[in-house]
Amino acid sequence: MSFPPEWLGYLEDYLPSIPGLMGPQGPPGTNGTDGTDGTDGIDGIDGVDGDDGDPGPPGVTSAYVDSVTSGVAPDVTVSLTGDELHFDFVLQKGDKGDQGDPGVDGVDGVDGADGADGAPGLGTSTASITYIDSINFGAQTYTTQTITVVVP
Repeated sequence: MSFPPEWLGYLEDYLPSIPGLMGPQGPPGTNGTDGTDGTDGIDGIDGVDGDDGDPGPPGVTSAYVDSVTSGVAPDVTVSLTGDELHFDFVLQKGDKGDQGDPGVDGVDGVDGADGADGAPGLGTSTASITYIDSINFGAQTYTTQTITVVVP
């Protein structure tokens, strides 16, 4: 049997009032399965642009290495003065390196001036020269001569 849709509300209200027509309420039923997700909606319109922010500080226009020194531990100090960036480096001293290759010989220097004349000699000089005049290997005879030269 079917009823017109407009009677449904009336029947739902009236039927429970008839004695013995309806039994006790049963236990709750299990939950149904989740439905599928709906499609995404369309994007909204863009909002109005905000006001410009305050100007930032001036940029760095130059950088300087103020010092490089040696120390126990490496370090760097960076400072900003106006639009100038300044660096101070401390470098750790390294191990002693190997000896380098010999360098190229330098250019000879200019000859010096002549020295002053020496003092006059004090007399004569004598020199003796000894030389071999003859050699005989069979009898092993060697003959030497000596010449003495006297220079005034």
